[in-house]
Amino acid sequence: MTKYCIIFIGEINDMFQLDAVKLNFKNHFKLSEIKTNYIFSGKEITLKKDLTQEKALEFVMLIDKIGGVSYIEPMPQMIQLPEGITEDRRVYNKRKINDRRNHVRAGLNADRRVHRERRSSVK
Repeated sequence: MTKYCIIFIGEINDMFQLDAVKLNFKNHFKLSEIKTNYIFSGKEITLKKDLTQEKALEFVMLIDKIGGVSYIEPMPQMIQLPEGITEDRRVYNKRKINDRRNHVRAGLNADRRVHRERRSSVK
């Protein structure tokens, strides 16, 4: 099943003013002033992703009602593996670095050779 994402570039409908659309976005999506300005900066921003076609259309209709212009695009497909390879080891291989040193050490350890503490006490 194809998943879709919502792209917003900061465009507004001709019937709305920019300040009114910014205020609508801020109030409806409960955004801060900084996030609202970032959304309307003119960059291509993905507002939502991994949506079904129906949910994506509902979201675009909502943005259109608020006064913005958004687009629906299909999600980019996952990495295609070459023939004969069934598993992508780069993503799922979680190697554990094992070494012989214990990284968690106590403050003062007893010296096992002489049965004394490593630090001599002041006498």
